[in-house]
Amino acid sequence: MALKKNITIVGLAKDYTKKIAKKFADKLEMYYADITDLIQFDILDIAEAEKTCGKEYIRKLEASKIKTVTSYDNSVITVNYNALNNETNLNYIKQNTLLIYLRLDKDELTNKLNEDVTKVSQIKLAQTVFNERDFILSRVCDITINVKNLTDTQLIKMIGKSILDYYKR
Repeated sequence: MALKKNITIVGLAKDYTKKIAKKFADKLEMYYADITDLIQFDILDIAEAEKTCGKEYIRKLEASKIKTVTSYDNSVITVNYNALNNETNLNYIKQNTLLIYLRLDKDELTNKLNEDVTKVSQIKLAQTVFNERDFILSRVCDITINVKNLTDTQLIKMIGKSILDYYKR
């Protein structure tokens, strides 16, 4: 199995996933990039750009960012769940990165979202679509790591071990 030059980490609790991905990148002295943050940096106001240019513009910009960032070497990347629903994005990610899903159960997801001060309406939505999204991420990702009861340090070690085990297969 060919070693991929980048790692993409996804999860249903965005801020938590980003925090872990950043810590993992720092531990391995890799670069870190969040696709949504990069788009936000480029256009400043995603909602306004979507209103002015349409959703298709944002989708194309996202695909372009994903294509560019996944072509880098030695990077840990985070993307939101919606980016993986686009076949083009998923193909770029799968070709160039090892895709890892940090799986929280429904209660843990709610706790992490509350820690991130997520709006109640977003928490309810996350709970409603949890089973579907969890099922999809478990299927499309190369590695799924159950986060339950792991500290951040334990989780980072588990990610490293899971990557080694993946390439030993």
